[in-house]
Amino acid sequence: MFSKYKEVLYPNGYPKYEGFFADGKLNGRGKSYYENGNLQYDGYWVNGLYDGEGVLYDEAGREVYKGRWTNGKPEKAVFKTSYTTESESPKLRQYMDELKNKYFKLFREIHEKATTCNNVATLQNVKIEADALKVRLLNEMAKRDEKIAEDTLPYHIDGGEPKPIKKQKSISIKNVSLTSSWQIESAQDLDKYISELREQIIKELDQDTIINIEF
Repeated sequence: MFSKYKEVLYPNGYPKYEGFFADGKLNGRGKSYYENGNLQYDGYWVNGLYDGEGVLYDEAGREVYKGRWTNGKPEKAVFKTSYTTESESPKLRQYMDELKNKYFKLFREIHEKATTCNNVATLQNVKIEADALKVRLLNEMAKRDEKIAEDTLPYHIDGGEPKPIKKQKSISIKNVSLTSSWQIESAQDLDKYISELREQIIKELDQDTIINIEF
């Protein structure tokens, strides 16, 4: 199989691929780029797929995964699925601007309930409502982050099976604890409560999902 160094450009003139090609696909050392000109992947390829040592970057230029690849898949699935600051992703900025006013309005309504209530029972219900809203909105943002990750972190080029992105799911500790309080007199009591909590959390586990428990 004869390899030849070649560059492929986007319509805007920025580089798309550069490296050694054979049979119309990258084979050997090569690079791929995002349409904005930032480096996407730098490493080895086999038949257009990441294969061998290589580094994957996100669209903002941050390192996402460094290590060995086989048939377009990383040996260790350690991918970043969210951005740390809104300035790092135009898509993240867009969805934060879209949801910010909505979220402020929802929490403002709960705040007004708390400041105008005149009995403890009502205040406790407001707290429960606030906790449930927080978990619901965290899950809503997690779904947005997953979509951004799917759009900006490709795990394969020109074919191959994509590596699933880890999903994020938030749950309240109240939803997995069978009791609202623990009474502990001995190590056996503690083991009992922890065992029950463990069983409830296990029921929440799902494939390719990271669970965040809100206390």
